[in-house]
Amino acid sequence: MDHEITIRTDTATLAVFDPEVLAGRLDDDADWWCTGSPAPEEVRRGDFALFGLGGDGVFTVRVTDGGLLPAGRAYASDHFALGVVVRSASLFVGPAEFVPAEEFQVVLVAKRTAGEE
Repeated sequence: MDHEITIRTDTATLAVFDPEVLAGRLDDDADWWCTGSPAPEEVRRGDFALFGLGGDGVFTVRVTDGGLLPAGRAYASDHFALGVVVRSASLFVGPAEFVPAEEFQVVLVAKRTAGEE
């Protein structure tokens, strides 16, 4: 698997989650995931991940099960393996303003399955 995704965010944060796992948050305030400290229980459990991007704007994200490409090594400040709970075989990778809340639910328009390129 190797996909590049271009996102635009006004929250300076990238979110990664299975929409089904966070469905219980649909009645919560829109900012439930970014208020308070420490991180929400869902982050600590691995139900979803949040990445601070350092500012708002447009970003390209590479999602892969491989290593960094040579071109990416020149720009990477860090890389890591990520474990996020996935129950529905769907994974959202995008701006954190789409984290489920206030009856806002992510509807995936494209879905890839394991082994599909």
